Amino acid sequence: MNIALYYSSYILACIGFLALMQTIYHSIPSTKLYQLEDGEYDFLQDTSSLQSRLDLAQAYVEMNQIQNAKDILNELINSSDVNIREKAIQALDNI
Repeated sequence: MNIALYYSSYILACIGFLALMQTIYHSIPSTKLYQLEDGEYDFLQDTSSLQSRLDLAQAYVEMNQIQNAKDILNELINSSDVNIREKAIQALDNI
């Protein structure tokens, strides 16, 4: 078998697999990281909890749950607190 044909077939198969995985990924509805019980206080949505959210993202990194950490850090980048925003950007750069 011609080596060029082999590699081109392999590349096309990889591209097809990646396209299939992307289609599957985008067809799964996104869910919240947590579900609140009735009457439970949502401290993650409180604006005074920005440092707690930054700490939570760091804990996710330490547990090797990188996507969860990135989700939180991307939200913190839009924070009005300049210090938190800079720390979030720096943490994303370190991941």
